[in-house]
Amino acid sequence: AIAFISDVSKIDKTIIEKRYEISIDENDEPLDVLDKICYARKFLLKGAELDYERGCKAIISDFKQGKFGNLTLETYKELKKLQVKDRLKENA
Repeated sequence: AIAFISDVSKIDKTIIEKRYEISIDENDEPLDVLDKICYARKFLLKGAELDYERGCKAIISDFKQGKFGNLTLETYKELKKLQVKDRLKENA
């Protein structure tokens, strides 16, 4: 989930901001963003400790369910490689 936050923040941080109704500062690290998501969703353990496991599971679940909209994590180069491999299979 931390890598997901990092990747999506590089693409467009407003995707995460809108989904979780938080604001991400320029200096926020992915773990800071996860903290904000956990607070916003009230993912807390006893003693007001953040429940990172629940927060991570929610982020991954939201991605799988398409709640971030049309979003792919593959880069353009990766997609081109997949297209080439598919063409080679078709021609084989």
